[in-house]
Parts: sequence; structure tokens; C-alpha cells
Amino acid sequence: MAVYTVSLNLLENLEDSEKPYMVSILFRLANDTQPDKIAVDKKMIIFTRYREASCKFPDSVKTWLDFLSYAPSSLVEKIDVDLEGIDDSEEICLRLCSKTKGAKQMIVHSLGLVNADIDEDNCTIYNGCRIRILDKDEAKCALNPQIAYSINNSIVAGRDVNKSTNNTGNEE
Repeated sequence: MAVYTVSLNLLENLEDSEKPYMVSILFRLANDTQPDKIAVDKKMIIFTRYREASCKFPDSVKTWLDFLSYAPSSLVEKIDVDLEGIDDSEEICLRLCSKTKGAKQMIVHSLGLVNADIDEDNCTIYNGCRIRILDKDEAKCALNPQIAYSINNSIVAGRDVNKSTNNTGNEE
């Protein structure tokens, strides 16, 4: 099970053409049949910030938050962190993520919209904690893994291309 911090950056920057990311990321995390969870603070301040985010899809965000509130124990990981009084949207998400146990992963719209310094592994250091920053495409892949099939040692019927045939179909 992984715990992800959904950045306000993601909600605030999704364009009309990017609405499928709502399904492949947000609604995927709101599905209680998958093992991953969303990090939230115990006072649910981040939920208030999600609701207030200037998003092009406020109804979708409201529906997403409603889904999360129906089965919170299986969908969210409550983190003991104080987020009161933090106005900066990046700061509030980094603080929440830094207090998450295990791998610290934050989903953003785009790495280019993050103010924090990001290294070549797409990580930043916040309050001494290494946080992996996933853009929307990386998060989509991480949350929706594709099953790859490999066909090995198979036999395909056909003629031997090393032999030539004449017009009668007989080998020469």
C-alpha cells in the first residue's frame, strides 16, 4: 500500500482537455478496491483546501471528496500534523507529505509548477525528509499499472522462408 499526498497544484492546474486525469488519479484513489490511500491531516484541513481550490471542475472535486468521506478508513491515511495557519498551497502539501510514514510521495500537475528544488530523481528535501514528486503522468502510470504479456518460445505455422517454391507449389 502506498500513501499519496495530492497537491493543490494538481487540482488548480488541470485544463479542460485533462479531465481524464480526474478519473485515472483522483477517482482511482477514491476506489476502495485498490490498496493505495490519500494522506489527510487529522483535522481535515486539507479537505477544506481541496474544496476551496480554484479548479475548473468543482463538481468533480466535490464528488471525489464525497467518495473519500464515505469510507475514510479504507481510502485515507490520517496523518498527525498541524496544518493550521499555513496559507501557501505548496507548503501545506509538503508539510502533510513530510509527516507521512513510509515512502513520501506527492502528486502534482507538473514538475515545472513546483517551487521547491527538485533533483534528477524528481525528489525534494523538506524539513529533512526526502519527498518524491510525481507529475500527473507519472502518477497515472503508478496508479494504473498495465499488465504486460510476453510470448516466449512460441511456434508460428508457416513456410520456411529459406526454401523457395516454384509456381506449382513444389519445393525446388
